[in-house]
Amino acid sequence: MKHRLAAGTSTVLLAVLSPLATSTSAHAATPTAVVTMEDFVLWDGCNDYPYTYSVDPAGSTRWTMTTYHHEGGWWGIADGQVNSRDNAAAGTAYFQFCDTGTPLGAYPIFGRLSADAGPIFMTTSDTFTVRRPATQTLIEVSDKTPRPGQQVEVRLVTMVETPTGFVRDDSSVLQLQQKTKKGWQKIAKKRTDKGKAKTGFRYRGGKVTLRGKSVGSSSDNDTGSFSVKVTFG
Repeated sequence: MKHRLAAGTSTVLLAVLSPLATSTSAHAATPTAVVTMEDFVLWDGCNDYPYTYSVDPAGSTRWTMTTYHHEGGWWGIADGQVNSRDNAAAGTAYFQFCDTGTPLGAYPIFGRLSADAGPIFMTTSDTFTVRRPATQTLIEVSDKTPRPGQQVEVRLVTMVETPTGFVRDDSSVLQLQQKTKKGWQKIAKKRTDKGKAKTGFRYRGGKVTLRGKSVGSSSDNDTGSFSVKVTFG
């Protein structure tokens, strides 16, 4: 009697652990993926920028995911592709942006995942922001207590953001501006030499407020910037 009961129990356990039951459970799961990208600076030229991805194929043996970003249309621009043959299920991949023809601002990024012969699954979109390199403009005056009629020398310096930090911006154009009742007025304009420019003006008396402005040139990919204000008189 005990022998027959043990045999029956064994039969039930085999049914629960049968390959058919395991296969049905595995294929009930839905493949998923995540794509994310950090904000980045649009450096000069064409460069590769990283994004991260993670794919859960849910038991599928083959999968492929195409990554997109878009500026307007839903499908957007295909950036790249990862797949089970050439890539790990999670990691870092790259796509290319060039400083010419790339609008600044926020972009959605998302993926289209296909696994085995099943349907295509869409990832939830992430958002990244593209910006130009920043600049820093500095101003120094030769004398903050000048006499009326005295020539005041002004030194301007501009620094530009690079992948390794801020360096002198050789290609920018600097303006010296003075605050008036009508707003800021340009009183001098100089192209930098190794990131520096010198100019000056004749002090006529009274209160004077100056600032420097980096305006760049038509070929620059930098943002403009203003120096701190200097007031004297």
